[in-house]
Amino acid sequence: MALINQAPPKTLAEHVIERIREDVLSGKFAPGERLDQTQLAQNLGVSLIPVREGLRQLESEGLVRLEPRRGAFVAERSADEVREISRIREALESLATQLAVPKLNPAQHKQLLAILKSMELSIQQQDMLTYHVANREFHFAIYDTAQSPLLMRMIQTLWERNRLYRQRNVFVREQAQKSLDEHIAIYTACLAQNVDLAGNLMREHVRDATEQILAKLAK
Repeated sequence: MALINQAPPKTLAEHVIERIREDVLSGKFAPGERLDQTQLAQNLGVSLIPVREGLRQLESEGLVRLEPRRGAFVAERSADEVREISRIREALESLATQLAVPKLNPAQHKQLLAILKSMELSIQQQDMLTYHVANREFHFAIYDTAQSPLLMRMIQTLWERNRLYRQRNVFVREQAQKSLDEHIAIYTACLAQNVDLAGNLMREHVRDATEQILAKLAK
């Protein structure tokens, strides 16, 4: 029987872009670090052409800075960028939540509750990586239900731009517990189908998470 909804194989360019993007977002390359294109090509087993194409794509995403005659550098982060990303995320993610609430069905509510339980367990085990994974899963389980592909792509792009900051946060139980409490409040509003409250809570949640990031950048 033929498989359906099977993703097409990645092109060489897509593979190169994903690998470099992941290395930047994971912190393997530090902000401001120069990227040796020849070394990247050797590590990836490709020629310089797909590497250069990949770097141009990552420049358009704001992850890489290309300078004539100097080369490619990992884009440096700033508090101003964090604030700008947050303002846009607040608007978009609040909207996505409001669009999703009336469409969430009992199975999806059950899924959200299971994710919350996973987040709670990860706090108990002080497992920040698992918490981050579950956190993203919770948000996008809601946003995907909005059934707005363009809105979803815009939110995904902003999450990727913000990912480097989030992953550099150290585990602080009190902050993680506060974040979990905010997720629970959002879930409760979704369950009650309170569109306005769910949207407002999501907006406040994004803002609170940004304040934590800004506080760490200021140190």
